[in-house]
Amino acid sequence: MQTPSLHIEALDPKDAGFVRMLKGVSELMSGVQEQYTRCATEKQEFQLQLQEQQLEATNIVAEGKQKKLVAILNAIFEGGYITGCSKKEFMQRASVALGCPGIADYTKTLYNVKNTYQYDDIFTELGQVAHNELTKND
Repeated sequence: MQTPSLHIEALDPKDAGFVRMLKGVSELMSGVQEQYTRCATEKQEFQLQLQEQQLEATNIVAEGKQKKLVAILNAIFEGGYITGCSKKEFMQRASVALGCPGIADYTKTLYNVKNTYQYDDIFTELGQVAHNELTKND
């Protein structure tokens, strides 16, 4: 059996050059295909690793404290501690971070807390907690 290069050499020199070029392109495309397959495999592995590292959002807000937390988050926002987003977006982000979807729908809760005069009580309670922290012996 004859080698492919002998067949190429038997062709017209112009045709032989073209056939060599096609062979080179074929080898190049084969290398590209191998690289693409390798990258696709790595991408899939990285996606699996990322999924394993992500924590499932669970509600970490203490029972019965959601209303108070909404008031506290509102005060934080109104106090200028948060910039670059609206109050709605801030509450949505806090809701996701704390795993507590009720925080995202804060308007009704905040209205009720303010109307029942609990708003001031919440911050009085926090003031007492802060005072206890200052006077606590470590």
